[in-house]
Amino acid sequence: MNYSIVSSLISYNKIDTGTSKRFNCPICEGINSLSVTNFGDCIKFNCFKASCNVKGVIKNELSNKSFKIIDNLPNIKNSTDKILLNKEDTKYWRTAMFPTDLDRYITNNNCSYAYESGLADIRYDYQKNRAVFVIKNSRNEVLDATGRALYTDALPKWYRYGRSRLPYVCGTKHSRHAVVVEDCASATAISHLVTGVALLGTHLTEEAEKVLSSKFDRVSIALDKDATMKSLSLIKQLKWSIANLNIIILERDLKNEDKGNLKGVLKLND
Repeated sequence: MNYSIVSSLISYNKIDTGTSKRFNCPICEGINSLSVTNFGDCIKFNCFKASCNVKGVIKNELSNKSFKIIDNLPNIKNSTDKILLNKEDTKYWRTAMFPTDLDRYITNNNCSYAYESGLADIRYDYQKNRAVFVIKNSRNEVLDATGRALYTDALPKWYRYGRSRLPYVCGTKHSRHAVVVEDCASATAISHLVTGVALLGTHLTEEAEKVLSSKFDRVSIALDKDATMKSLSLIKQLKWSIANLNIIILERDLKNEDKGNLKGVLKLND
């Protein structure tokens, strides 16, 4: 693909060394989806719209010959068929007639509103005895899921059903504020106020970064005090692609927080 139009956009807009700017992508026309960062010796650009493969590095000078194009990027929108969970993965899931343990788990972790209003798709895996938090695409297809064990001392506590590397996202379609949290229950518990995002792992995947960068105007990292170093690491990774970024140090897990205090804890009045 000829990226001269991207080159022209970058050369026309001054980007200081060590800074990053967002633009409308001239290739896919994504609104504010093209991130451009000047590292001094090179300029990196990347469109975070799922359907766009624009990504590259400009070295030394702005010319077509200086592009190192990175092709064959994971395309979530076009490759969902490859990562859909099949019937074998989901045949033990139940959408109704939940056991008392699951009802109690949903209630005790403040997930009832999101589940009853349809913000969260929670199911029961009666073979593994787990609360299943379902990950879907825009077509309501099940891409992946993670299950929380309902019995004591179960290992692993969280079980990943698929290999999509996607985060768990729970919130309204109109929310542009994402809050990265510890687990699916916390993401679900705050989904009536913001969009909760659980990374489902210790590292930020490229798929999760794409979701956060392309769908939200503001991202907050809300982990407990013991995970402060992880919060700082996430800030360092995301600062080049997300302008409005902040850390919230929690006194206790959001799923255990009193509903009346959530707005204050999440700094929604700022």
